[in-house]
Amino acid sequence: MPDYIPDHENLKKFLDDMDLPYIIADADHRIVCAGKEVSLITGGGMDLFEGNSLYSPDVGIFDKNEIKPVIDNLIYDEESFSSRVLCRFQSIDGLKYISADLRKIPGKNFSEKMIMITLRDDTERNEAILDIRTLNRKLHIINQIMNASVSAKTPSDALNNVVSKTVELMEFDAGALYCIDKNNKKADLTSYYGLYQLYFPKVLTPDICRPPHNEVFLNKKPCYLEEYLGVPHEEGEMGVFSVASVPVTVDGKVIGSLNIATSSFHKFSPEEKETLEAIGQHTGGIIRSAYLQEDLIRANENANLYLDIMMHDISNANMISMGYAELLSDVGGETSENSRKAICGIEKSIDIINNVSIIRKCRDDLPELKSLSVDEVIGREMSHLPDADFDYTSCGFRVLADELLNEVFANLFGNSVKFGGSDVKIYVDCKDCGDYLRVSVADDGPGIFDEQKPVVFERFSKGKLNKSGKGLGLCIVKMVLERYGSDIFVTDRIEGDFSSGAKFVFDLKKL
Repeated sequence: MPDYIPDHENLKKFLDDMDLPYIIADADHRIVCAGKEVSLITGGGMDLFEGNSLYSPDVGIFDKNEIKPVIDNLIYDEESFSSRVLCRFQSIDGLKYISADLRKIPGKNFSEKMIMITLRDDTERNEAILDIRTLNRKLHIINQIMNASVSAKTPSDALNNVVSKTVELMEFDAGALYCIDKNNKKADLTSYYGLYQLYFPKVLTPDICRPPHNEVFLNKKPCYLEEYLGVPHEEGEMGVFSVASVPVTVDGKVIGSLNIATSSFHKFSPEEKETLEAIGQHTGGIIRSAYLQEDLIRANENANLYLDIMMHDISNANMISMGYAELLSDVGGETSENSRKAICGIEKSIDIINNVSIIRKCRDDLPELKSLSVDEVIGREMSHLPDADFDYTSCGFRVLADELLNEVFANLFGNSVKFGGSDVKIYVDCKDCGDYLRVSVADDGPGIFDEQKPVVFERFSKGKLNKSGKGLGLCIVKMVLERYGSDIFVTDRIEGDFSSGAKFVFDLKKL
């Protein structure tokens, strides 16, 4: 032991009694003494004799470039007293991460300085941090790819984004996505990016059962190739390339493969493999969404075709039937009565076709709003019910709407007459509310039970009245108003008394 002040003997004894792994070094970065616990931390094999340099290969713990500036700063800077350095070194037990806490202490006299270094094995903790960083990078790549696919306007764009983002984030040269045909005999190139022509054919033919594709398509396993023309290569060899091919799956079934390639030597890390395989699973979800969207488009097209045919043919049949029924109504007697019933049935059929047409227009077409006179719209619908008793004073306002606004009043007036009878009184009021016009349509009919009010606009809803059928008409009213960015609610004509009649209230944008 060197001849330093007695306090250091006490310090050394204290540290040894505490079983602390420590090293004390002088201002020249040479070991003064070291605790026996150091070998337990480092795994042994270290020469910690007095006088050895901290950076000697025999010591092997400290990187001179990392720790020397820290020690110099502690020794020569009066305001610096402690610091911490993470040391990474290869011990006989494998790679270790040691946290070194450095503290300045007095030397032989108070003008000289020494450094006390206490060690802590942070291998497990640091490996956990590295695992978290690896996971974060993996999640970052997957998140970037998911964002790119979600922001795409079409499924095709989404798949192109997946391939391009995968290539860019993995820093490769090319990428390709193959999808298996219905016969499971070949896979077509669906999306690609970069210099894909150098690595990937347009079609995997004659079938998908040949290496290396059989591993992916048949065995459902990823394939990572690091060889050129079937011959293992060395780093730096000209023209070599590495390829990754991972299965794209939906519900456990392989429907394609995601492939990336590089002209440089590359050995795929476990992190990269996990990331690529996760991207393959995500891509399967995109393809399934694309298939579902295509099926939905075809189903809508077929439904519209069938609807067009039915509406056209039924309308023609109704017109012919109406003509014959009107001729028979002039015959008189029982024939005329039966003819009248037939005409009522035909009119209901015409109403149904009209309702279907309105619903279709509400759902399929964007409204082309224009300036309309409220008085003209209300007046026109009132004229269709000449026997009804209306209470309405012209307001002179114009609103932003389209031709379907007529259907709103037609259905509301029609419901009042249907449920209130021919002698029902209908109250129509328009109130100026600044930017919008508040419209109310009320009647003195039987009203709507309170428990029915929340569902009265739902399709085919029925009240507790003897008559039914309020649902579809009011459903259409709500759909039309939603086109205008408005809504509708129902209350009592006289607050708190549902039997006084119903009152429907909605707003229209005023011009």
